[in-house]
Amino acid sequence: VQSLDGNGLTIGSSYNNNFTGLTSLGNAFVDVYFYGAPNTANHFIDSRIAGYQLDSFSNITFINSSYGEIKFYNGINGIGSDLVGGSSSDIRIGNNSVYVNSAQTGINKTANVTLYNIGNRGYTRPSILRDGATCSNCYNFTSLNATNVTFNITSWSNYSIGNYTDIISPKISFVSPTPPNGSSSDASTIGWMAGREDW
Repeated sequence: VQSLDGNGLTIGSSYNNNFTGLTSLGNAFVDVYFYGAPNTANHFIDSRIAGYQLDSFSNITFINSSYGEIKFYNGINGIGSDLVGGSSSDIRIGNNSVYVNSAQTGINKTANVTLYNIGNRGYTRPSILRDGATCSNCYNFTSLNATNVTFNITSWSNYSIGNYTDIISPKISFVSPTPPNGSSSDASTIGWMAGREDW
């Protein structure tokens, strides 16, 4: 795609568009340029976009029809060289995985994520994972073993669904008859008791 202004696709104050299978690489300026009043409810479906300039806090949904979608509902902006669809893009949607480059502050925004075809993968305690650890501030809108799992995130990294991982260090307190913390004993048998308070 290339427009007369040297950009691949120039969009100003546009609403409710679906761009499906768009491939825009190597234009003179950028491959996608949003400008003007906020652009809302635009969807890029199975698209490969390299250079981008988003000037207008656009509400955009990025969809990979095999793996899932990311819906930015407060609007994003920014400039970069690889937006979506590539292995090193700022936005990546894969099998049970979504990623947005958090260094790109204009796209490091709150979003709703849907991962397709999750279902029951045998997790004993399914959880939303951020960089492989249980996300403490994510909220799921569906069951975490639903076919399509939808959840909300507040800032970006890599998210997936997996087994719960304990992110809270246990608080251990010594109770009688256990010797107090820091004590030593030369007895041949030592009894101890411990309690955990984060359950």
